[in-house]
Amino acid sequence: MPVEIRKCPTCGADNPAKRLECFKCGEPLEQSMPSQGQSSRKAKPKEKISWPYIIIGIAIALFWSVIRPAIFKDVNATSTSSHSADTTQQRTEQFNPEWQAVVDEFSVLDSRIEVGMNYADYASAVGDLKVSLDRFKRRSGGVSDKALGNIMGAFSDYEFALVVWREYIEGGWSNDAISLHKYIEIYENYYGAKPTRFMNDGEWVDLPHALKTFWQSAKNKVEKAQ
Repeated sequence: MPVEIRKCPTCGADNPAKRLECFKCGEPLEQSMPSQGQSSRKAKPKEKISWPYIIIGIAIALFWSVIRPAIFKDVNATSTSSHSADTTQQRTEQFNPEWQAVVDEFSVLDSRIEVGMNYADYASAVGDLKVSLDRFKRRSGGVSDKALGNIMGAFSDYEFALVVWREYIEGGWSNDAISLHKYIEIYENYYGAKPTRFMNDGEWVDLPHALKTFWQSAKNKVEKAQ
């Protein structure tokens, strides 16, 4: 029976097949040359897929492509809706004949003041204005609180001017000067005006200057209400 022989890969000597080391050079006989087509290089380990980074990237792309446009669409829709509501309210006020009639009465009074009015005519005009305003408030509708608040504020200015003018007449003051000791806080804090005269008995204001301050405040409010 023939003996199986295996060559030593190091020195080429023949060795029995069962021998583990070459009898000549002592090198292990287990070593073998790489087979044809097999790469001598070790295969590179496969790179692990970084799933957390992939998920984060997908989330960012989803936000910019879907969620963000939807958010801005809602914001723009809300802004447009609010603007449309304000515009509709303004149009309603413009085409409300009762409201326009009241606003026109305030404008007429302002025009008469610019021409010149005496106390009696002014007191009568303020009284008529109050009647019209009270009538409108009982029937009010289709007018914003802001517009109505401006008109009410304008009437308060006209009424306050009437009170100061009446006190000037009833107090018998002369030289167009009136003491505002009772109203000095209102005059300074609300109207932002200052006394024009300082006398021994307090702070005084020129009546024409005081009335002009009140009437200008009323005119500004009427313009905002239109």
